[in-house]
Amino acid sequence: MTNELTLHLSEPFFTCMKLGFTNILAGVSTAGFHNLLGGDVVTCTNDELGCERTFTIKITHVRMYDTIQSMILSEGVSNCLPGIDTIEQAIHYYHTIYTKTQIANFYAKAIEFIIVEEIHR
Repeated sequence: MTNELTLHLSEPFFTCMKLGFTNILAGVSTAGFHNLLGGDVVTCTNDELGCERTFTIKITHVRMYDTIQSMILSEGVSNCLPGIDTIEQAIHYYHTIYTKTQIANFYAKAIEFIIVEEIHR
């Protein structure tokens, strides 16, 4: 069964995904990431520049990892976090957006996608 979902993405990840710098949405399997499955269609939104921008992706693969570090090593730093150069910087970044409890209690999730529609507003 295909789900149609909406996910708010912060900058710079919204723009990196929209421009094709990455085809991986990587994070800890909490909140918006928890229910994302292969085949789902997701409308990605961002309004941080003063206007709502959106594009739509289709999830092609979902890979689960026991740790953030194992996800980054397998998927590659630049695929998980475009603009971040080292695994140490990537791990530090994830520790700034997720709590220690979230990191300890949830899987890391790499969500591979293709862009299927861009909506101009």
